[in-house]
Amino acid sequence: MYFSESEDVAKAYRDKLSIGNVDIGTPEGFADAVAEQWGAKEAAKRLAALPATEFNAAALARIKNRKTQKVGHMYEADVNANADDFFDYDAFPESQTEAGKRFIESQLGAVPDNSGAVIMAHLSSKAARAGKGEGPTSGVHPATVEEMKAAGIPGIKFKREGARNYVVFDENLIKKKKKYG
Repeated sequence: MYFSESEDVAKAYRDKLSIGNVDIGTPEGFADAVAEQWGAKEAAKRLAALPATEFNAAALARIKNRKTQKVGHMYEADVNANADDFFDYDAFPESQTEAGKRFIESQLGAVPDNSGAVIMAHLSSKAARAGKGEGPTSGVHPATVEEMKAAGIPGIKFKREGARNYVVFDENLIKKKKKYG
């Protein structure tokens, strides 16, 4: 989950991830879009009335199994993790936490003189080449995320548009306080 200390940056992420960017040409994207627009119960009712195609069946199954993705929402939240423990995407290895340094060394065999962004791109590429699932969708390969979690790293922090932003790996660390539009 993405978080930002800036409401403007958070809104930009929300808008980027909103329904308007869902690929409705796939059963998954179509199911997400109609469930968001009509609600799951109404979407399931309307999809059940459509011709029985493989596409419609997959979309309906996604809705009935409650697998749709709600996108484009903002929350005020508490994150039960110390911001200093996050891997700093913008920092060089010597500025990482001890857990971050150990993680880099365990993955690369040595601590290179590159920024966190270059290191993450390398690790994600390495995971993809090793056949550890599909490639990254948000810049970090899922296998790399799992390895970082196992190393005690709760997420990644990075600075964009003057604001500190966070990607939290474990949703159990997040306590939603208030939902916004």
